[in-house]
Amino acid sequence: MALEVAPPGTPPGPPALGVWGPGFRITPARVGEIVAAARKAADTGAVRFSIVTSGGAMRRGHLLDTTLAAIERIRNETGLELCASLGCVERRVLDELKRAGLTRYHHNVETSESYWPRVCTTRPYSEQRRVVTEAAAAG
Repeated sequence: MALEVAPPGTPPGPPALGVWGPGFRITPARVGEIVAAARKAADTGAVRFSIVTSGGAMRRGHLLDTTLAAIERIRNETGLELCASLGCVERRVLDELKRAGLTRYHHNVETSESYWPRVCTTRPYSEQRRVVTEAAAAG
């Protein structure tokens, strides 16, 4: 579920699963919209579909429930492999995502620990390392 923020008046690029409008308001996609985008991807020859969110960690709630439901439906209805990038999630969320059908978790850690404070000030590098380690352990 790509929740994108673009300046008002920016024309949409490739099909986005989030909707933006004046003032950078973000409207999360619904399960049916995500599944429809996955079907379209499958119809054009894709073998993998990625769900991406913006912002902090995904925790229990509407966004996680929507993501889990979308993963289950896409897995059952399209045959696509599924990956996601959902931020600094907890191990229990990774386990739920795997049970729903997620086969790959992407987490950006594209710099060294010594350079990290210049790149990100919202969370420590150790949190990034924890997510990568727990995703690998979740399988």
